[in-house]
This record gives sequence, C-alpha cells and structure tokens, in this order.
Amino acid sequence: MKSFTLIEMLISFIVLAILAGIIIISPGKGANIYRLKNASFELISQIDKARAFSLSNIKFNNLTFSGGWGINFNINNNFYIIFADINQNKYFDANEKSETIYLFDNLLISELKVNSLSVNTLDIIFEPPNIKIYINGIEGNKAYITIKDKDNDTETVTINAVGGIDY
Repeated sequence: MKSFTLIEMLISFIVLAILAGIIIISPGKGANIYRLKNASFELISQIDKARAFSLSNIKFNNLTFSGGWGINFNINNNFYIIFADINQNKYFDANEKSETIYLFDNLLISELKVNSLSVNTLDIIFEPPNIKIYINGIEGNKAYITIKDKDNDTETVTINAVGGIDY
C-alpha cells in the first residue's frame, strides 16, 4: 500500500501556503490583468461585428447604404464607437454613430498607431462587397490599439492590412 510521506505532505503544504500568500498579497493585480485581457477580447469581438455588419449589408437607422461599417478610436478615451460610413469618406462622422462600447473600470485606450506612427484618432472601415479594409482612410495600413490599466499594464490588438487580428 502506498501513501504520502510526511516530507511530501509538508512540501505540498508549503507550496499551497506560498500560492495562497501571493493571492492574498496582490488579489487586485490578477483582477486587473483579467479585465485587461477581457477588454482586448471584447475589442476583437467588436471589430469582427463591424466586419460582419459590412458583409451582411446591415442597414443603419433603416437606411440602406453602400458604405461599410467601422470602428472609431480616440486616444485616452475609455470607449470606442461602431459606426456606419454613410457618406463613404472612410472616416467617422458624428451622425454615423451606431453604438458606443465602454471599456471596463480603470481601463483606457493609451496608444493608437497606424503602421509605426502614433495617431490620436483611428478609424477602421470594412467596405463591402469584397471587404476592403481602410485604416485612417487608406487601404493597406496596419493598426495598433493599446489598452492600459491603472497599473500601466497593457494589451495591444493589431489589425493588419487584410483584416487579420492579433493580440
């Protein structure tokens, strides 16, 4: 019959005590990282939603239009906007707003880049019928959206020129 030795039980207890101590000392850190990861997954989901709206020719306020759907980001905001590019200018205009998505508490958009250049505003448009991707009005760009928490931990979501998403 096999059983645990006293040494094995003591080592197991010590390992569990160390893990419990880490959790007790910094429980908020884990929750913040979870919120940050969750926010990046939600962002990816909303980007896919805009792409799906463009593929499906979803109407905006019962209006059929040939422009695409997109997402607008502004640096240092805690939200981003899904919009319908009604006038087909490849940029967000206030009358095109469909939905505002808010980030979790203490999170904000800390950095936006087009290719390697920092920008204050970022618009990503998915234009039907073949879903061309326009990033700040130009086809073939790459976009980076960085979300930051209060501890300055960050998550970056990247959209490449053909609409692929990395995080």
